[in-house]
Amino acid sequence: MLAVSAYRANWMPLVVDCFGDQETEQVTQHNWVVNDLSRVCLEPVINNIKHHFDVEALVYGSGFEAHLETLNWLSQQFIVWGNTFATFQRVQDKFFFFTTLQRLQIPFLETHFTQPLAVGGQWLVKPVSGEGGERIHFYDSLESTEDAIYWQRYQKGSVGSVLFVSNGKNVQAIGFNCQWVEGDQAKYPFVFSGIRHFPELSAEHCQQLLGWLDQLASAFSLLGLNSLDFIFAKGQLWVLEINPRPSASLMLYDGYSQRKLFDHHVQGCRGYLSYLPAQTIDYGRGYQVLYTYYELFIPEQIEWPDWVLDKPQSGVIIPINGPICSIIAAEQDTERLAEMLKQRARVVYQLLLYKEKVLSCNFMPVLIN
Repeated sequence: MLAVSAYRANWMPLVVDCFGDQETEQVTQHNWVVNDLSRVCLEPVINNIKHHFDVEALVYGSGFEAHLETLNWLSQQFIVWGNTFATFQRVQDKFFFFTTLQRLQIPFLETHFTQPLAVGGQWLVKPVSGEGGERIHFYDSLESTEDAIYWQRYQKGSVGSVLFVSNGKNVQAIGFNCQWVEGDQAKYPFVFSGIRHFPELSAEHCQQLLGWLDQLASAFSLLGLNSLDFIFAKGQLWVLEINPRPSASLMLYDGYSQRKLFDHHVQGCRGYLSYLPAQTIDYGRGYQVLYTYYELFIPEQIEWPDWVLDKPQSGVIIPINGPICSIIAAEQDTERLAEMLKQRARVVYQLLLYKEKVLSCNFMPVLIN
């Protein structure tokens, strides 16, 4: 996603990631695939890059939530176009984050950092360092609590996000979105599955979110592209978290209406906010990640449809519950958009010769509402 965004803005990026998908290879000067984002894996690659290439800056994406020490080291190697390590660390410090929300009088769901004693209602267990809903699950009082976690009261509603750009003080919203989760993964039912435009919010609620963003951008000195996750129910909004980096919602906006959002990211990181005209949305776009249900081998010579993104290389083995690829669709009607994504998901699974058990699954996006 970031590589394509940079390419659209006339950059020729060097990319280090854990996937090495086909699109990344097409738009990069070079792509290094690593097992994970630990410093042990990255240091030889980074040393190679610094020796052979003249690199202007580093832009990071998702995955460093669980590798803060690596991000700290990288920020000492390059100029960073993105949030500083200190900002990233403060946002990831959940106690500091929710204390800041409380100080700014921004509503959030009841949250505890010790096992809650309150009875009644449901609680979610969330990892202190996580992304994309990984390892979030309903609380069981009998489970072990050795990991770094916190508890948050479960609120039924629609999960949304705002993609925005900031210069550390001011904010411009790029779009409001609705997320859904991969409900078939019973152990962790909140794994991110997809995102679409979010037309249901009133102008008043959008303005309320913008007001909170201005406060949070200043409080955390946010730079460049970021996103804010929230939950919406019964006319009320609660903030869930900030993703202090470009998020998956960038897929819904970048490259449309001649808007090169990577340029706006760089300008925001340099302290500037150039005019970003509002995008007229006469139809909704949806982006969905498809996951495996067992270990999957990607066969040779697959003719992928044009609406498939992040296509894996032939010969790759994808582990259980791993992401295969992404799909994108556009429709004026929200229900038709969901149906189109469902149909396209089936096409991909059939293309990969899934067994009957998998093909019979319902791949309709599971909306929390």
